[in-house]
Amino acid sequence: MGKIKIAVVGGGAASFFVISNLKYNPELFEIHLFEKSKRILDKVRISGGGRCNVSHKPMEHGKLIGHYPRGGKSLLGPFSRFGPQDTFEWFNERGANLKIESDGRVFPSSNSSETIVQILSKNPMANNVIVHYSSPVSKISPHNESYHLSNNHSDFGSFDWVVFCPGTSSTAYTLLKNMGLVVKEPVPSLFTFQIRKSWFVQLAGISIPSVVLTIKGVKYISEGPLLFTHWGVSGPSVLKLSAFGAEELFNFDYSFPMSINWVPEYGFDELNSLFLEEKRTYPNKLLKNHNFLHFPLRFWHELTNEIEIGEKRMAEISKSEKNILLQNLMAYSCKVEGKSTFKEEFVTCGGLSLKEINLKTFELKKYKNFYVAGEILNIDAVTGGFNFQAAWTGAWHIAHSIASKLPVK
Repeated sequence: MGKIKIAVVGGGAASFFVISNLKYNPELFEIHLFEKSKRILDKVRISGGGRCNVSHKPMEHGKLIGHYPRGGKSLLGPFSRFGPQDTFEWFNERGANLKIESDGRVFPSSNSSETIVQILSKNPMANNVIVHYSSPVSKISPHNESYHLSNNHSDFGSFDWVVFCPGTSSTAYTLLKNMGLVVKEPVPSLFTFQIRKSWFVQLAGISIPSVVLTIKGVKYISEGPLLFTHWGVSGPSVLKLSAFGAEELFNFDYSFPMSINWVPEYGFDELNSLFLEEKRTYPNKLLKNHNFLHFPLRFWHELTNEIEIGEKRMAEISKSEKNILLQNLMAYSCKVEGKSTFKEEFVTCGGLSLKEINLKTFELKKYKNFYVAGEILNIDAVTGGFNFQAAWTGAWHIAHSIASKLPVK
């Protein structure tokens, strides 16, 4: 009997986590990894600003899945077998010395993604892998319980097993469709909003600690910090809304009105009473200089000037002007006119339907010994290490499923 040949498609996080978790006698098996570019683990290198946001702090699995706009409920079982705590321990055991930051994100204590790259690419199992660079796989043909891999220029031969973790790519989606599998057409997720209001741009770099964002036609209401940028707004509140509303915003062609509540901690009556009290106590102060809600001062100046009452003294503000101010504080209306990719990271909503895989093994139901994990699946999450966690979880299940099928020797 010859060696069992395994094809690993894609040189990213999920692929190398599968390889890192395989335990077998390499004399019996031959692993070929096909990477379309000239480098491996590129997305790991750039993630988290070059620090690699490995995962998120451990939490109850029921709470964890709430960070996944798509695929969360399906991941409940897989997370119970390999979740953030397991990831934390796995990398620490191999020398990453992970740390949990104040916002719950997990990074290597070195603050360098190279720590993670080295652990994944320099492990004993990875040393036995034959890597094919600049070798995209565009066709996989099942034949007699084996799989023939090729592209328009190269024939890679037949393999007994396939581990398919190519990330997001139109070629990969087409390949899966040609195999008769259901693929949800991908659309962008995790992006920032372009807003062409001049006073927004002037506030670039300023953050508001807590806002509530609502968009008509999008069920999800987002709350959290908002960051002004040179092109509009970003920050956790925007990114969460872009993720949970990805499909709707795509249908809007990224042009839609949005409402911003700058003071979500207040109800109208409470805010109205507070303003009237401030007006009685400080009648001679200019509104733009009386920052009674403790916003960043530049924001308060711009907002009050935007509604043309910033230069008025508190005592001069009429009831109608006061109502305009409160309306703009609680439901400021602006128009989003486009999107921008969040930093260097790109996440999509869509991919292979989870109904096509066995979530206990991440093996395709229709094809024996064909496994899928990573971004190619219809799973995506908000920022904070959750997307990487889904990749580690799927890959761990694949490695353990493969191990269960292998002969002891």
